[in-house]
Amino acid sequence: MSNEGDKKSRCLSEQFRQDLMGGDKKGNKEEGLLFPLTSLVKKDHSLSLEIRNNYINIYYRGGSLLKLSAVKNKKHTYKPFFEIKYGRNEVEVDTLIKKLPPQISSRGDFERWLDNFTRLKSVMDSWFIDNPKKEREFQQMVVWENNNSSIAGSTDYFIIDIEYDNRNGGRFDMVAIQWDSDTTARKLQSKDLPKLCFIEMKYGDAALGGKSTSNQNKSGIVQHAEQWEKYFLQDEKKKNIKKEMLKLFQQKWDLGLIPGLKSDPKRIKSFSNEIDCIFLIANHDPSSRKLKESILELEKIEIPGVIIKFCASNFMGYGLFKENVFKIDEFQKRYGKQIFNG
Repeated sequence: MSNEGDKKSRCLSEQFRQDLMGGDKKGNKEEGLLFPLTSLVKKDHSLSLEIRNNYINIYYRGGSLLKLSAVKNKKHTYKPFFEIKYGRNEVEVDTLIKKLPPQISSRGDFERWLDNFTRLKSVMDSWFIDNPKKEREFQQMVVWENNNSSIAGSTDYFIIDIEYDNRNGGRFDMVAIQWDSDTTARKLQSKDLPKLCFIEMKYGDAALGGKSTSNQNKSGIVQHAEQWEKYFLQDEKKKNIKKEMLKLFQQKWDLGLIPGLKSDPKRIKSFSNEIDCIFLIANHDPSSRKLKESILELEKIEIPGVIIKFCASNFMGYGLFKENVFKIDEFQKRYGKQIFNG
């Protein structure tokens, strides 16, 4: 990425980060202006806080419940945004939003927005009836299971970001790290470094697409593999996205947004040279031939330093364990009868 791309990388200013953080137990530091939001996200499994270029998005069921941007040249001041398109009655929603503070510079301002989260969620629920976002909704489930849930400390993957788009050819449903849950790996005592992984989620066979030559299957898994191939063939892009994700991961960790790592004090300073690109397919119909066709096409794609894998379910859950993530040949061997009999 160019310097311009670096300026657009996903991270928060130090002031923004501090405003999202809580105070310490000794009372040496006060809670930040925005800490109630961080605290809420940790408790509410329907919400996900994602860091952007000095702004944050609070996702709810795959849609943006709140975009909060730092106002330039104003300390501790933020601009909230809710997309009125989510309202079936946009005039009614617009009236509600106009009653809320247009800028947040005090705890009182912020609490007025938080007090209306239930109403805003209800607005979005109504919109989702006609405009479902199943893949994005399931993405948030994956984030919660592996970062926040009671089993998060035992999984081997942590989600750094969702809906990543660096406007330079890098578009990924989820960015994660594989950091094995055994004690040696978590304490970074082994030679193996945590691995950066890019996950593409497909909900149902309609999202699998077919051969990449079809214009009607632009979102199919073969097309995504071709995008990975184009992006990761450039060493500079791999270097820069690793740097960006390392900083992003550290900021989310500092904010306590990955409580599954609460008991692990070691800090990751670098990632493995190897990268995994993983397909996570939800609710595949075994009678469909689309997955079979796509896997046959994937066998023709090779990306130096990148391994394409598939993730299988873990007893109907979304906890990501390394034992359930397979290379293509391993996946075929394990699930071949189910895939190729379709």
